[in-house]
Amino acid sequence: MPRLLIFFGKVAYKPQMTLWQAHGVRFTEDIKEVVNPDTPISRYGRTWRVSQPVHKDNFFVGKLGFMSSATETKTFYDEKRKDFVEQPVDTRQGHYVQWAIDLSTQMIAFEAKPPDIKYQSFIGAFGGLLDERPDIGLDPTPSYRPL
Repeated sequence: MPRLLIFFGKVAYKPQMTLWQAHGVRFTEDIKEVVNPDTPISRYGRTWRVSQPVHKDNFFVGKLGFMSSATETKTFYDEKRKDFVEQPVDTRQGHYVQWAIDLSTQMIAFEAKPPDIKYQSFIGAFGGLLDERPDIGLDPTPSYRPL
C-alpha cells in the first residue's frame, strides 16, 4: 500500500548569481514564470509535467507527475470461439503529487508517494524544471524531514 509523506524545503536563488540577475526581488514573478505546464522534464525515462499552478492568497500550488505506459492482459469472452481468451491491452496511468510554495517565505511543501514518486524523484524533477530557466537561477533546497 502506498504511503503519503510530506516534505519541506525552500526554493531559493542560487548563491552564485551573475551581475545581471536580480537576486530575490521578484520571487513571485520568477516562480510563476519558471513553473510552466508547457515545459516537460525528462528524467530516467519519465517525462514529468506540472499542472497549471494556482496563485491564491500568498501560496502558489500545483501538481507534479508523469504518465506511465504498460501492457496489461485482459480476459474477454469470444462469441465466435465460445471461449474465454486473454489479450494484451495497452494501458496508461498517471502518477502525481501535490506541492505548495509559501511566496512570503519561499518554503515549499511537497508530497512523496512511494514507490511511484519518491522524495528524490520530486526534487530531481522540480529542480529540472527550475533549471530550464538558468537566467532566473532558482534551486530547490530540500530538508529531508517527512511529516
